[in-house]
Amino acid sequence: MNRKALGYGAVLLAAVLFGIGGSVFKYVVLCGVPAVFLIKVRLGGTALALLVGLMLFRRQWLRVSRQDIGQMVALGVFGFTAFMGSAMMAVSMITVGLAVFLQFLAPALVAAYQRFFCHQPLPRATVLAMWLSLLGGGLMVGGLDELEANELGVALALASALFYAFNTVKAKQLSASYPPVTILFYGMAVAAVIWLAVPAGVPWDGVWSAPPWMYAYVAFGYTLLPYALLYAGIYFLPPVNVGITAASEPIIAGIVAFFTIGEVLSVWQILGGAMVVAAVVLLQLTDARRPTPPGRRRERNDTAGDGCCAGGRRADRDRATIKGGGREWCGYG
Repeated sequence: MNRKALGYGAVLLAAVLFGIGGSVFKYVVLCGVPAVFLIKVRLGGTALALLVGLMLFRRQWLRVSRQDIGQMVALGVFGFTAFMGSAMMAVSMITVGLAVFLQFLAPALVAAYQRFFCHQPLPRATVLAMWLSLLGGGLMVGGLDELEANELGVALALASALFYAFNTVKAKQLSASYPPVTILFYGMAVAAVIWLAVPAGVPWDGVWSAPPWMYAYVAFGYTLLPYALLYAGIYFLPPVNVGITAASEPIIAGIVAFFTIGEVLSVWQILGGAMVVAAVVLLQLTDARRPTPPGRRRERNDTAGDGCCAGGRRADRDRATIKGGGREWCGYG
């Protein structure tokens, strides 16, 4: 199967899991469990599961170069800790729909980073898909009339978009040297340590106000699996394409809400969802028609729009091969 098709499939499946997980997360919060406690479950459960899995099956993937430790810490601090904190506070101040829409301005921020800092022009089809996604997201949330309702909530949602964009770009850079699982583990581990220091404010008897399987889904179905799939997509695709494709999450969340709690989508919301779907399809069709240059068939970074998001000098220098146990991971797919 085409490698880019695998990337798009991974990101779309991640969006499905995120969309379902949002409803589960909200239900548990409505049961009286603080969101801070659930974030600890998400980060701590994921980091612990990844640590056990890597120790048992791929211990060599735990090795990180000294020069990259700071980048892993930055990913955990800004890409996970700050992102989840700002997103959680934004949702508490403005509607979920508006918060999610502002969060998915991240592809535009990534595109601006590539254009003005990396000096990498984006293909026209990617720019068109980005605008379709943004306009469709605006229709999905029913307009932007609430922007003046709570300035702090809007500011926090925009901050979450910035941190989400940082997460995507930093993960793309690190993927030139490390497998997605390694990047995800260290990012989650750093964030888990920070969030464990935040008081949860929930008595232990209140934890069982929600079914135990929901906690398992929050930790694994809403965090470990979708983030692993998202990072796999980042490995195969340019970060802007990943962000646009991930913007299908609100559509999936709306469909889940329709079948589970009876929320009805308006005509404008359906039109907005169709625009986001059209953006994703446009990206896939464009990538399918773009020929691969001879002699570069196996190079992962041969994707339009990666630019300096693909690892920069490190990837060009030595492909950052990590060896161990008779196996190796390098900057190739």
